[in-house]
Amino acid sequence: MQEHEFIEQYKEHHQKNHDYGVGGKSELVYELEILLKPKSKILDYGCGKGRLVTYLKEEGFTADGYDPAIPKYSQMPTGKYDAVCCNDVLEHIPEEGLDKVFKQILSYKPKFISLNIAVYTAEAVLPNGRNAHETIRPMIWWRDKINSHFGHSYSLRQTRQVDHISSKWLLELRESP
Repeated sequence: MQEHEFIEQYKEHHQKNHDYGVGGKSELVYELEILLKPKSKILDYGCGKGRLVTYLKEEGFTADGYDPAIPKYSQMPTGKYDAVCCNDVLEHIPEEGLDKVFKQILSYKPKFISLNIAVYTAEAVLPNGRNAHETIRPMIWWRDKINSHFGHSYSLRQTRQVDHISSKWLLELRESP
């Protein structure tokens, strides 16, 4: 499936299912709230309908969202961010598209990257009949994939799991010598 067709599937799914994409669990950014100062810039990459963006702003952060399937957030932000969070998004990306997403996240040059990745088949089915979770891989596979893209400049650690069916990671930019 081409990228634009993929995005169209999600646009249609969001429009038909008003409760879809409203997650934005605040506990998924717990570590960022501790590590960052108020007013720090955070990008919620794959923000859905923006609940976490709203929460972060209420907590005193400068927050933006990006989600190509949501008109309000469909313009990819530019500039530098102190942190990028990507919660319950990567499993929705076809495996062949992950490299592009990781490059986009790296382009923001964040000090911290917070990732939460579901490792199970979703209940949601897209209009074309495909499962909403395109890339279902075990945690160890995700660790290796993340390290292959970020390991040269970021330290990676698995963080407090919100549940047993996801893989939660925090990456921190290594200090330059």
